[in-house]
Amino acid sequence: EPRHLLAADVVISEFMASNDTGIRDEDYERSDWIEVYNRGDETADLTGWFLTDDADDLDKWQFPVTALIPRQRLVVFASGKNRAVSGNELHTNFRLGVGGEYLALVESDGLTVKSAYDTAQVPLLRDVAFGMPQTVAANTPIITAATGRLFVPTATNGGAELGTAWTSPDFDDLAWQSGVTSIGYERGNGYDAYIQTDVGAQMFGITRSAYLRFPFSLDDPTAVAEFELTMQYDDGYVVYINGQEVARRNAPDDLTWQSGATAAHADRFAVVPETQTIVAADFPGLLRTGQNVVAIHTLNDQIDSSDFLIIPQMTATIVGQLQVDKRIWIPGGTPGAPNGDISTTLIASVGQLPQRPTVDDAITVTAHTATLADPVTSLQLFYRVMFDDEQSLPMFDDGLHGDGDAADGIFGATIPAGVAAKGQMIRYRVVAGTTPQDTASSPLYLDPLNSEQYHGTVIVDPELRSTLPIIHWFIEDLAAADTPTGTRGSLYHDGQFYDNVEFDTTGRTIGLSGPKKSHDVQFSSDHWFTLNSEEFGQFVMNDFDLINDFWNREKFRVSLGYQTMSAIGTPSHLSMPVRVQHNGEFYATYFFVDGGNEKFLERAGLNPDGALYKMNLGFSPSQGAAKKMTRTYEDYSDLVDFFAGLALTGQEKLAFIYDHVDLPAMINYLAGLVVAAHGDCCGKNLYLYRDTTGSGDWQTLPYDEDSAFGRGGVGLPEPYFVEQPGIYPGTDNSLIKALYDEVPGFKEMYLRRLRTLMDQFVQEPGTPAEQLYFEGRVRQIVEQMTPEGYLDNDKWGSWTTAPGTTNIVYSADGIPMWQDHVQLMLNEYFPARRNFLYNKLTEANGGQVLPPQTGTPQIDITAVDPTPASGNQDEEYIALTNPNAFAVDLSGWQVIGAVNHTFRPGTVLGAGKTIYVTPNITAFRARASGPSGGQHLLVQGNYSGHFSYQNTNLSLLSSVGVVVDTLTVAPALTPTQEYLRVSEVMYNPRSLPTDGRFDSQDFEYIEFINTSTTETLDLSQVAIADAVTFQFPAMELAPGATIVVAHNAAALRHRYGDTIPIAGEFGQTVDQYSLSNGGERITVQLGDRDIIQAFDYDDAWYPTTDGVGSSLEIRDPRASLNVWDAANGWRASSQQDGTPGQFGTEPLWDPNTNGVFDPADIDLVCAAIGSGDLRYDFNFDQQLDLADVTYLLKERNNIAYGDANFDGKFNSSDLVLVFQVGEYEDDVEKNSGWAEGDWNCDGDFTTADLVLAMQEGAFTVEANRPKARAAVL
Repeated sequence: EPRHLLAADVVISEFMASNDTGIRDEDYERSDWIEVYNRGDETADLTGWFLTDDADDLDKWQFPVTALIPRQRLVVFASGKNRAVSGNELHTNFRLGVGGEYLALVESDGLTVKSAYDTAQVPLLRDVAFGMPQTVAANTPIITAATGRLFVPTATNGGAELGTAWTSPDFDDLAWQSGVTSIGYERGNGYDAYIQTDVGAQMFGITRSAYLRFPFSLDDPTAVAEFELTMQYDDGYVVYINGQEVARRNAPDDLTWQSGATAAHADRFAVVPETQTIVAADFPGLLRTGQNVVAIHTLNDQIDSSDFLIIPQMTATIVGQLQVDKRIWIPGGTPGAPNGDISTTLIASVGQLPQRPTVDDAITVTAHTATLADPVTSLQLFYRVMFDDEQSLPMFDDGLHGDGDAADGIFGATIPAGVAAKGQMIRYRVVAGTTPQDTASSPLYLDPLNSEQYHGTVIVDPELRSTLPIIHWFIEDLAAADTPTGTRGSLYHDGQFYDNVEFDTTGRTIGLSGPKKSHDVQFSSDHWFTLNSEEFGQFVMNDFDLINDFWNREKFRVSLGYQTMSAIGTPSHLSMPVRVQHNGEFYATYFFVDGGNEKFLERAGLNPDGALYKMNLGFSPSQGAAKKMTRTYEDYSDLVDFFAGLALTGQEKLAFIYDHVDLPAMINYLAGLVVAAHGDCCGKNLYLYRDTTGSGDWQTLPYDEDSAFGRGGVGLPEPYFVEQPGIYPGTDNSLIKALYDEVPGFKEMYLRRLRTLMDQFVQEPGTPAEQLYFEGRVRQIVEQMTPEGYLDNDKWGSWTTAPGTTNIVYSADGIPMWQDHVQLMLNEYFPARRNFLYNKLTEANGGQVLPPQTGTPQIDITAVDPTPASGNQDEEYIALTNPNAFAVDLSGWQVIGAVNHTFRPGTVLGAGKTIYVTPNITAFRARASGPSGGQHLLVQGNYSGHFSYQNTNLSLLSSVGVVVDTLTVAPALTPTQEYLRVSEVMYNPRSLPTDGRFDSQDFEYIEFINTSTTETLDLSQVAIADAVTFQFPAMELAPGATIVVAHNAAALRHRYGDTIPIAGEFGQTVDQYSLSNGGERITVQLGDRDIIQAFDYDDAWYPTTDGVGSSLEIRDPRASLNVWDAANGWRASSQQDGTPGQFGTEPLWDPNTNGVFDPADIDLVCAAIGSGDLRYDFNFDQQLDLADVTYLLKERNNIAYGDANFDGKFNSSDLVLVFQVGEYEDDVEKNSGWAEGDWNCDGDFTTADLVLAMQEGAFTVEANRPKARAAVL
């Protein structure tokens, strides 16, 4: 199409205000985003430009050094994280909102709006972008057999001398073999069907490289947005366009004519097409008008390899001009890619009534539409019952179809009553428009494998009642769901309908064996599952497992196993029995288990940014044994490094364990295995978790609890194993074995925790039956599962073994069923297990289980470091020592006072041992001197808070609240704490005509002063909190010097010049953007713990500081800290707009310049009234009168009329003073001043002065004032 652009022309081409399932930022978070695009023909310099979401604050976030070449797109994340480093990922200091708002790109002058959106009246939906249309012609072939040419370089055919010249579009390739696309050879079986041109004779045993060239022509190279490259390859390649490398796989850095691939690409993967996108704008000068060429250097891994294959495909996406005068919605968004000409119509929401329909209810479906062009006139409702064909109904906006008012953009249609039976599902979707540009649908259905296609509901079955959570499956091909490949269907739970849900099998042995399979249920990313449980609450997750209870014939082991591990304090899966309906009929009971992913970690109280590995096929770092469940964008390097550490020996290995393994968590986990009698662990069937972005420590977590409570083996005659596990589970695990055998005192600590948990959960023989924990929980679960347990037995039967064999027999007569096995566990297993643990394994009976911990053992607070030498408060610690000759279980104990910490389950302190508690484990281990990492120390964190420089108390409390030890901590002040003070606050600046692009808020600032005359202060750990946030950079402040923290540094330099010392800018976060005009708390702290000073300012103190022009200046920066909270500790600056960076240059409110503000200064001002001398025009109203006296007294110095002695109060002392002078209404004119009672500046002390003072209402009566005594002269 015709083009007329010449200069750079940058616009906001697209933005997404609710990114739930789209691209992730560098923190792996789905932040909202803004795309800017240079639609011009020249490079655009965005350095100093701005993005803003506020029409009144156009310079809210500034670009660093940034350039966009023609047709280049740049995605900026609107995350509120404020990252503006050139060359790095960019993040604004604001977020976007779906409620509609202003968004603009502003030029560097801060005034010129280059591109803007105002979406106040435009619906913005989750995962739907908004922007400008751009026509796209995708899939234009670039690589074709008609143009392809082949050359196999050798030393004899000149290939060694070509260098990279052959990749140029100007290279003469007429002598090369023509008509080529796919090449390769096969000496065995596998690739023959894929190969078009066999190069075996040219390559096998001769070389590992071959060259391909594919010329193509372009009329307008700037119209190419991107290329899509698809390769099938064995084993590597490098792709060039016009001599520039644009893609590579398995290629060496020092590529030559005879190079080979750096790695093999297995045959089974080589034939699978691998696609990548090449964005043209990422390669400046890549394309040219006329002839261009794609050149491919193909690579085999060995000269004598048995096979070789390269099948290249490439298409180009050609775009038209961005239509800046039009707007469209873009479902899914196209960040970094052309928008297309998608839709000017949107279905903003769809609803139905009633929410839970019965067979007799008609279902009214409504759709709220929005349009950016012509009004929507055509809407269709497509619905289907179960898996029947779709039926269609027109939808109307006429006020007659349940749609509300006519012509309001809400359309309605009614699905007739009776079309579905009870328990059946009805699915529906809404489609608007008749042309591609006005078509919209709901659901969006952006991804056939990961988004919902239908909304839906289920017809109420009034006879369906259960105390279990009910999950409705709707699966057409149930047999497919019973395979690892799986199938898709729908699911309904507690009033919510989920479509396009993936159902497949999970597990390796019993999960897949027998008639009843275990299932993994995976939800589309646009609608995650919400579990509602009366017992456990509400949780949102993207997948869960349904573990079959067929082999656990008592139907409680899995859920009770996970629940027990959670109850002892080990993070575990959420599990409970549930009832499953399939296509409206009872299907089965299952154990519900939430999926192992980030949501699981978050719900279980762990860091969701941690690495979770499922060790389901062995305890090793191989990808066959371990499966990475989170942080899947990373490789397995962290796991490999961990096992390398476990492979160390001696003291190195011990140091590694102490600094990389969460010992309390491991103690608790191992004790839990014994308490829950989980014997099928730990060479497999467990998780390995690392707190990657926190402490870095590793720990194991429970997985596969179907063997809990001594489950007998499948196919074995024993219904349970009483003595599995024994006292030391997991010895087949290299980590656990190292803990038992190589960590001094570990067994003692473990055994102490084991006894605590045994007494709490297993309980000694002879405990009254009604008090037994496990039996009580079993009865609760059984009650919940009645009658479903019977229904499940009736449907699926049970199993046993044929007498004298291990052959499984299903559903034969006389097989014990659900309740039979429940009673077996209650009456036989639990008593036997209890007897085994207490009467065989305790010390009293010759075993190793310790006696119970009684009373409150003494633990001493033996050391505290409240002020680390490094100045990093995260290196603080508290040391607790066990003076006893036995280990003490500290689980649930607390440190309270200056800091707070609750010791985690499994925290046991060995005899004579010390534990260090810290606010940051990583910082503690990095201390330059001991105690620190590498010293075999037991460390726990992170406690909340930090030590203050003020005297503070610490108390150690037992788990039942008994005070065990106390300590008073009195840290020494650092120079920064002693001498750094806030000296000036400009919280509400005035606006001036010369402000240019800046608004008044931009001129806010906080000034600091070093009050010392000798000490230079280190500000590197100083931060501002509460009102606004700011972290000082690494810098120092000289004695007596000042430093300013600005809201906008450019604004301050604009108003005050370039000499102001500025440390940086506050207000760079979303929530704490600027100082309050009404007053608020400002906190200055050292690190994140020591409050240097904290005070509240109030705009009512001095009216001229509230947008009139004055700042708040502290009177005496060396005063006690409580002065900052009082009005009379401050003054309003006499200099308009304050004096940032110049504390001490502010003119004193001392008209007679004697260095003191006293009554003589008032007398001087009064005498000047009427003279026209505007030196004392303190309120800047261009006249000198009593108002200036009032300003000087009250607003500048907080002195009331009548306060003759200037002590800050007007009381009887002042009256005594002025009447003792004796000038009240005497006959001498003009003989009185302020101290003699002349308060209205007329020169005399009269009744008028008393009236003036009393009218001010400042007179105070002192309570219990002593009687006046006669003066002695």
